[in-house]
Amino acid sequence: MQSAEDLSFLRFFLTEPIYLLPETEPVKVREKAVPVEESSTDSKTEEPVSAEHSEPVSPALSLPETEGDNKQGVLLLFYDKENKSLNSESKLLLEKILKSVNLTFEDIALCNWAPLEAEFENQKGVFESIQKIKSTKILAFGELPLAWSLSHFFQKYHITQDAEGKKLLLADDLLKIAHNREFKVQLWNSLQQMF
Repeated sequence: MQSAEDLSFLRFFLTEPIYLLPETEPVKVREKAVPVEESSTDSKTEEPVSAEHSEPVSPALSLPETEGDNKQGVLLLFYDKENKSLNSESKLLLEKILKSVNLTFEDIALCNWAPLEAEFENQKGVFESIQKIKSTKILAFGELPLAWSLSHFFQKYHITQDAEGKKLLLADDLLKIAHNREFKVQLWNSLQQMF
């Protein structure tokens, strides 16, 4: 019989990924209803109001800013608060990576998702905005939005697939890859499977 400390046998019973979500505080429900003022203006111009905030909720998310023509439906995500685009060293490495899988900057949509944090108060808005970019394959360098990380089981350099059939690959930041041979090898092996 297995001891309480030896839990290695659980791998035979638990074959699906296990997700640990951080505890959150309960959402407060407003006790007072917000009065709706009747006006003579057309009611179609009014915006819906959020249950948590008394400010208007955007009915449609805008597409995030991207570089490239996205001809092949390949989304490349990176996170950089300081710069709008990739620096020259990262861009040069990315060009080599794309060339290795027969792609160019015209074939991809390159998106820095850091500016989206300022646009949306919650991570869900960032996640949903990125999801609006047409893609069949997503390659993320560095960090991912928290909502995305929690909704998918990500392990670096392992390809996963979401409910819509999109292939997802999480890799290290491009500068880390540029200076680490092991990361380059892992990325190359993953790209061979993905493309």
